Amino acid sequence: MALITIAALTGLRWDELVALRRCEVDPAAGTVRVPRKLAALKSGLEFGPPKSAAGIRVVAIPAVARKALESHLAEFTGGHPEALIFTDERDMPLGTGNIRGR
Repeated sequence: MALITIAALTGLRWDELVALRRCEVDPAAGTVRVPRKLAALKSGLEFGPPKSAAGIRVVAIPAVARKALESHLAEFTGGHPEALIFTDERDMPLGTGNIRGR
């Protein structure tokens, strides 16, 4: 599962992972840009900036994680640059209770 591989090998937090869009991945450079997070609020899910300016960063993706991510992008992620990378079966953002074998 690409989500677990990326999380384990990059150190990205859950709220950063589930907010990632296709446009933030640079497969050629082997990096992912982290400009935002997805927060679970009482009123629902909300995209926003990381807690601090240091949270906005570019993270290297190791080769094994890059392969998992590229496969995931090809099979599960829409082609639009703004498409979320990790979604549920309805292409909705993942919340903390959405982990499944996808």
